[in-house]
Amino acid sequence: MSDQFWNQVKSKYQLGKLIHGKVEYHAPFGIFVDIGDDTVRGIVQITDFVDSGIMTPDMYPDIGSPIGAVVVGYTEDDRNQVWLSVKPSVLQKLWCISKFQQRLNDRDQHHDRLLCLRVQLQTGSIL
Repeated sequence: MSDQFWNQVKSKYQLGKLIHGKVEYHAPFGIFVDIGDDTVRGIVQITDFVDSGIMTPDMYPDIGSPIGAVVVGYTEDDRNQVWLSVKPSVLQKLWCISKFQQRLNDRDQHHDRLLCLRVQLQTGSIL
C-alpha cells in the first residue's frame, strides 16, 4: 500500500488512542478485530492481553463480542493491520492520560473565565 494510504490510516487510528470493534476471528497467536473499516482490521496478539501470567487461546473473548483496545502499531504491508492492546497497564495508562488532559482542559477553561472576568473588571464592561 502507498504512503498516502498509511498516513490516512495512522491519522484515523492514532497510536495510543482507544478504538472499539468486535472480535471477528480467533487465531493461535491472537484475535482479529472488526474495527468498522473495510481497508484495515485490528489484531490483538496473544502477548497484548495480559501484563503478567499466561494468556491462552481458550481465554479469548467470544467471537462477535465488543472490545475496546488501544492502538499500539501497524503492519504496513498487504495484511493492512492495526495492532491493538488490551493489557490492563496500557488501558490504565490511557485512562490516566485522559484524566490528566481533562484536568488541563478544565484548568484552562477556568483560567479563561478568570481572564475574561479580569478584562471585564478592568474595562468596566461587567453587566
